[in-house]
Amino acid sequence: MKTPKPKAVAFHFAGPIPVGSVIVLKGYEYEVTETRPHTRRDGDATDIMTWKAHCIECGVEFEQTTGRSFSSFKRRCEDDRTAFMIARDKRNGDA
Repeated sequence: MKTPKPKAVAFHFAGPIPVGSVIVLKGYEYEVTETRPHTRRDGDATDIMTWKAHCIECGVEFEQTTGRSFSSFKRRCEDDRTAFMIARDKRNGDA
C-alpha cells in the first residue's frame, strides 16, 4: 500500500486577499472574486477565497475555492481536467 505524500504548502496568505486582487503565476491570471470568513474545526478563524481563472486548454472561465494555505492553483476546467487525467493514465498504463 502506498503511503500518501504530505501536501506541500506552496501558498500561504496571512490574511484575506481583497476581492479584485489578481495573482499572476507562470503567465496565468487568478482573480479573487469572493472572500468570506470561516471557522476551522479546531476553532481557529481563517478565510475561504474564491478565484476566477481561464482554462489553459479551452479558455472557458472557471472558479476554484481555497483557504489561506494551499498547494497549487488549478489550470484546467473540470471537463479538460478529466480528459487530461484519462490521457495521463493511458500514457502510464493505468487505464
